Amino acid sequence: MKRKGLLVICIVLATALLLGACAKPAPAPTVTTTATATATATTTATATVTATPAPAPTITATATVTATPAPKAKTKITLYGGRPGDSFTVLTYALANFINEASDKLSAEVVATSGVADATRIPASKPEIRSYSVGLDSTVLSYTNAEQLKWRPLFIARQSKPLQGFVTYDPNIKTVADIPAGPTGVVRAVYPYWDVFKGVLEQAGVLDKIKPVHGGLDDNLKVLVDGTGKVTFSLFDVTYPKILPSAYMQQMEIKGKLYAIDLGKDRINSSAAKVNLPPFATELPVGTPYVGDKPIYWYGASYYWVAGAEMPEDVVYEIARIAYLYAEKKAFTNFHAGGSFIVPENIGYAEWVTPEDIKLWYHPGALKFYREKGIKGL
Repeated sequence: MKRKGLLVICIVLATALLLGACAKPAPAPTVTTTATATATATTTATATVTATPAPAPTITATATVTATPAPKAKTKITLYGGRPGDSFTVLTYALANFINEASDKLSAEVVATSGVADATRIPASKPEIRSYSVGLDSTVLSYTNAEQLKWRPLFIARQSKPLQGFVTYDPNIKTVADIPAGPTGVVRAVYPYWDVFKGVLEQAGVLDKIKPVHGGLDDNLKVLVDGTGKVTFSLFDVTYPKILPSAYMQQMEIKGKLYAIDLGKDRINSSAAKVNLPPFATELPVGTPYVGDKPIYWYGASYYWVAGAEMPEDVVYEIARIAYLYAEKKAFTNFHAGGSFIVPENIGYAEWVTPEDIKLWYHPGALKFYREKGIKGL
């Protein structure tokens, strides 16, 4: 009886294990199950079932990379100045510095020359560099370059308006009519620059008795300081908002008291008119260094940065924009005292006042900028 009962138990247990083995496993981690049936203390049956684990989940990562385009190359321009150390050249370096500092379109370099006249003659004589060259010119020299070099330097921005005339150590020489015979320091023999002063001396009746010593400012200084002559040419290069002595005048003062000589308003303007120039006579009021108890008149013509029609309008527009931007900040004064002249009320003007002259002498790129700024008269 015991054996029969044991046999039944074993059959039931085997059947259960067989059914468990045939069942479909659930998608779960591996699990081991042990089932034990005991009939007596001496008989044991054991079965082990292994389930297949579920597949691991799939993970997808996406990375987005954006490429930054290379910056657009700047257009390189060259600015020509006068002699190293001249106010004209120092202020040209200032403009180049501001262009490099604030423009995302242009980069600039400066080349000093032997004088202001060469600052425009160089690009004028080399057609291949005109599209990227900025010269330095004056109202009077513009005519020279347009006529003699067959190239028109067009206005970009005004840099200065130096006042030019004659000085002496002799307080008795009050007007050009008082200039004595002998060596006299005068401007370079450049047409029509010299022609204006020549006309003044001729009208005063002294041209035939003096001996003109042509030269630059250093040469003019030596005429007086070395005692070669009693009268020489010089200039005020700081003229706004006050008229102040140039370095050349200050050097002359070391030797003695200096006196400015009256050229005469009518003499200046009539001499300029004879060579088709606008009126240049500018008053030096009482209180101006070297001026006595009455106002006198000296020659005053603007100097400005120029470019030929070959330079693209957008490039000139950008130069004018940068110059005006730093004129608003009065930043040119940080480079030279003469930079006090470069302010918004001065920078867009020269002696060109008629619509015909403005169209003829302004670069279209500069004119576009100044008109957008609302500069009156343009």
